[in-house]
Amino acid sequence: MSFVPGQELKKDKNMCHLENSIPNNKLLPKGGPIHLPNSERVLKRFYASKGKCALWVFPYHCIQFNDSLIGNATSEDQLNDSPDLSSESNADLMRRIIRATPRPKYLRNIAKSFIKNVIKQKMLNGKYLALHWRYNHGDWLYHCERKLKYKKSPVCDAVLETIDKPKMIAAEIVDFFNARPELEGIYIAAPLEERPLIDAIKSSIGETVPILIGDSLMNHMLSMYPNCQWMEDNFHDIFSSLEQEICSLSDTFLYAAGSSWSRNIMMERHARNIPDEKSLENMALLFKVRKKLHPERK
Repeated sequence: MSFVPGQELKKDKNMCHLENSIPNNKLLPKGGPIHLPNSERVLKRFYASKGKCALWVFPYHCIQFNDSLIGNATSEDQLNDSPDLSSESNADLMRRIIRATPRPKYLRNIAKSFIKNVIKQKMLNGKYLALHWRYNHGDWLYHCERKLKYKKSPVCDAVLETIDKPKMIAAEIVDFFNARPELEGIYIAAPLEERPLIDAIKSSIGETVPILIGDSLMNHMLSMYPNCQWMEDNFHDIFSSLEQEICSLSDTFLYAAGSSWSRNIMMERHARNIPDEKSLENMALLFKVRKKLHPERK
């Protein structure tokens, strides 16, 4: 089925068909991400149709799901009941949606297999710290380095002043890990250019603590699907989603500030009633490094 601008999605004989109307793209921003508020009035402007068969790309990103992090998560008893749309808050409904839309089953199976056959072979109880590190040049740091209005922000200052101090950052991560005796190892989700930080963590924490990175997960994934051309063609998206699943299932998650990748995991964990103290922003570690670099500052 080819896409033609100005068509509407209709359902006929249990199949979706494109005919006549897509939301007016004049309402969409010309630059930057689409972030729509939790407003029925605003959403109806974008999808002025009663059609029940619709496709919305990246719904959690385009429609603000941050409210799902507000308040207590939905209890298991509530989840088993049919929702009362007139009484449940937006946050409650969002958490229901998040719980009802897990990653594809084959990805969840790969993650479970990796935890059982790799992580638990190195960690008796399988309790690991997942670290998402995303403060790299050209991506996260783009706004700090290019746009003047961000250059003077405390967060940008902290990252720019500490990003080339992998040994000091590693020491803070190791201190965080050692302060939680229930943790048995670390999984690091990070770009390839963060290898100096990974090596510094390994050197600081010692050989007795297992540290796993993307290559071990990638090898496990490919061993389960050795001749899957579709997986090879879509490797980046599949592997990224798989790492999200591994981070989501961790005992403790140190998430990257300002990362939608991390935020999606945060929303999942909160919706599953995982205590907030088990999901913490790792930016605090950079502020500690910065303070040690500049002890004269208050």
